[in-house]
Amino acid sequence: MSDHSHASVRPARRARPGSPAGSRQRQRQRSRRFLARGGLAALLLLGARPAGAAEDPWFGQDKALHFSASALLAGGGYGWGALWGWEVAGRVGLGAGVALGAGVGKELYDLSGGGDASTRDLAWDVVGTVTGLLVAWSIDRLLGLMRPRPGLASGRHAP
Repeated sequence: MSDHSHASVRPARRARPGSPAGSRQRQRQRSRRFLARGGLAALLLLGARPAGAAEDPWFGQDKALHFSASALLAGGGYGWGALWGWEVAGRVGLGAGVALGAGVGKELYDLSGGGDASTRDLAWDVVGTVTGLLVAWSIDRLLGLMRPRPGLASGRHAP
């Protein structure tokens, strides 16, 4: 009786520059860079302490607006990526980039004197973004499971 637990593992191959796999790798790298830059901007904003912190409740009406706007933008960005046929990682990157970009942009505007900058607003932007992406991904997954598979529509099984 032979033991196959020591079977060799083939090393991962790098995708060719013009191949679809290479395109997906570049798309993932761009998404990661974009999210890293957004995270850095968010960290910089977290250092901004609003002047009236006591007047900035965690559950104010403006927090609901930040949450819902971010959720809608994230879900819309994900959906837009899906319409263009992007992979899931690209859809998530687009949705997160649109929603967090709008939230960070709003807080930067507030920091410049256009309003009252708030890390709590930014926190609700992040929570809304994550929620919007999860809802969009869940709908995408549900619709993907409901699509007929090729070869099964006629009652015959695919080989």
